[in-house]
Amino acid sequence: PSHDRQWGYDISESENPIYLSKVAKEILEIDDKSKISLNYLLNLTNISDRKKTKNVFQQLILNNENFDIEFQIITPNNNHKWVRCIGKVQHNNLKKNNKIVGSIQNITKQKNNELQLAQRNVILASITDVTTELMHSNNWYESLYNAFVITGNTINVDRIYFFEIDNIEDEVKTFSQKLEWTKNNIKPQINNPNLQNISVNEMFDFYEQLSKGRLFYGITSTLSEGNLKDIMESQDIKSFLIYPVIFNNNLLGFLGFDDCHNER
Repeated sequence: PSHDRQWGYDISESENPIYLSKVAKEILEIDDKSKISLNYLLNLTNISDRKKTKNVFQQLILNNENFDIEFQIITPNNNHKWVRCIGKVQHNNLKKNNKIVGSIQNITKQKNNELQLAQRNVILASITDVTTELMHSNNWYESLYNAFVITGNTINVDRIYFFEIDNIEDEVKTFSQKLEWTKNNIKPQINNPNLQNISVNEMFDFYEQLSKGRLFYGITSTLSEGNLKDIMESQDIKSFLIYPVIFNNNLLGFLGFDDCHNER
């Protein structure tokens, strides 16, 4: 129930104008001993959202403009959260606007899911554009690298690469890394001999999914023990997205996008 997450601000009260319910304190990670003021609460807001948040509170106090907003906070325990906060004026019997009431809700999980989905859609859109460009390019590798530079700076990844199937016609296939872009602080892997002539039999499940035109993505720490996990860990990859490059129903290779800092 929303009343469990209530907060209040009594403008006429000078001593203790702020009220926070137990659940509201748990969301904000504020203990009962803390001296709470409106400025104290507003300063929990992430710096990128602070101006917007202060403005809606001011408009509510001065102009009776109710609000319903989402913003980020950093708790006293240094935890980052997304919250939804609702505020409105509560009139007393004399119709004076001396009290503000509202509720607060922890929406971190929902917001992170929204952001991850949006990020994935951006990545997929970029991949589609890159693939289309490559199919019509006279200098395939040069165009691909240029696409890596643009894409890498757009979608916030640490490494982008292209692996090519070495011997499409052979029964036992291998694949090798042919091209790579990395951020400045990421160790390049283009000269890593362990990423050349890898037999598909060593990572058959991975290869089979790509050959069917399916994306392959995940978090390295959750992978089953095996060659794929070993390769990912050796490159300090936390999470990844791999996109098959298919032409005339044949898997030519794949594009990979690595995050070496975050599991997402």
